[in-house]
Formats: sequence, C-alpha cells, structure tokens
Amino acid sequence: MSRIQVVIVVVTLTLTAAAGMAAPKHAEPPTARLMKLAVELPSPEVARVTLRGAAFPGGVPGGVTGQVLTLGGDVAVPLDGAVTFGGDATSTSASFDIRLRSIPERVLALDPNELAVRWEGLDAKGVTVAALAGTLDLGDPGATELPLRKLYDAYAKLSQVEVTPGLTSVHVRASLSLLNPLGFDIGITRVVATLRVGGKAVVTVQRPAFRLRAGGHSEVPLDQDVALADVAGGMAGLLRGDPAGVDGSVVIQTPQGDREVPLHLGAALQ
Repeated sequence: MSRIQVVIVVVTLTLTAAAGMAAPKHAEPPTARLMKLAVELPSPEVARVTLRGAAFPGGVPGGVTGQVLTLGGDVAVPLDGAVTFGGDATSTSASFDIRLRSIPERVLALDPNELAVRWEGLDAKGVTVAALAGTLDLGDPGATELPLRKLYDAYAKLSQVEVTPGLTSVHVRASLSLLNPLGFDIGITRVVATLRVGGKAVVTVQRPAFRLRAGGHSEVPLDQDVALADVAGGMAGLLRGDPAGVDGSVVIQTPQGDREVPLHLGAALQ
C-alpha cells in the first residue's frame, strides 16, 4: 500500500469515528408490556381507551405531558384530551380519547386478531420517556374489554318491526339502521340477518353489497313474505307480539379481504 493510500485510509477511519461520536444516540425509553385494552363509549363520536400493562421495573416515569398512539407499527392515530398516565408496583395504565372520525382509513388493512399497539408518553420537549407496547387479539375477551351492548345501541339498531299475517303467508318488515362514525366510507359485501320472535327463527334474509357513507346512517330493509308453514314454530310469538331480535352478520370489505362483524339486536314488535 502506498503512502498516499495509507493516508486516505487513516483519514476515512477518523472521519467515520468522528461522525459516529457526533451522531445523537437515542436510548430506548422505558417500555412496559401491554396486556389489555379497554374501551368506553362516552358518545357515538368518541371512544375512551385505556391501555393496561405490566409495571415499569424502575417505577413509572414522570414528566409525561404528551402522547402518541401507533397501530400496526406505522399507523398513527390522533388522540384527544389530556394525558392520563400512571401506575404502581404491579401495573401501568394510560387512558385517552379517540375522536372516531379522525381514525385513518389505513386501519382497515390491520389484522384485529394480531394488532401491534404502541403508546408513547412524551415530555415537554417531545421526547419519548415511557411506552406501553404489545400485540393484542381484539377478539380475545381476556385481552379486550368492549361495551358490546353500547356499541350495538350506538351503531346498529333494529326498528320498525312489523308482522302482518295473511291467509297463506306472513309479511315481515323491519329496518336495520347502521351508523358509520368514521371519516371514510365502509364497503359492505353483504348483510345476513335472521329475524327471531320469542327465540324462534321467522325469516332469514340476505342483502347485497352497498356502502356505509362516512359519518352517516344507512337503512337496510328486511322485507319479505314467509309461508305460514315456515313460521309455524314462531306463529304463537308473532301473534302475541313477543320481543323480536336479529342474529346475523355484516361483512365488510378490507384490503386484506372480507371481515365478518356479528349482529345481535333486539326490538319490540309493532
């Protein structure tokens, strides 16, 4: 190796080392393992989420004044309200509000049965000083607490249930009202619904594809004539006006394929 080559190598190594020394080193913030996600519904427009996790080994970090939520590794979700963060020797929790209309459409591409969730608490300078992170199965009751009755009451209602007996058939009419609180349209592949009266199946109907408009209601009519012989088991309930209900599913379109959302609704007969 010539003298000039040696000089070049030495200079290159020196510059590389200097650059490494000058580059800021960001230490990984204290991170607690996320164990559970709980949801409350103050209104149809807002979800209040509480993340619960293991304790921080060195105690709960202080100075948290801001927060960031990321789903699936790279989908940032805007958060509303003040930071509520704390814990003790056994657990940690962080609570925040999400305005549902602000959730990005990219969440439809995420797998709810294997959802990476990361919450970061920021100090006044915007530096992450604490984190709760983990992967949850939102369909696992042990990993989530969802107010299912409130969710159905807010976003799906069965109404205008009417049953008109005839000589050879019964005319069944009902309306399934669906509310989309999100800021983007949702494609519905189909709706399959079984109307039950007094626990007896009366009629099963299927509705073809349509779109749930952002922030709007969609009415799905359930309107059909049913032969008397087919509703013989539920005829007594029909005549008494027993409570009616719908079991079934709404199948929504996602970038990863169709996803089924179960329906369990009730309404009084008219």
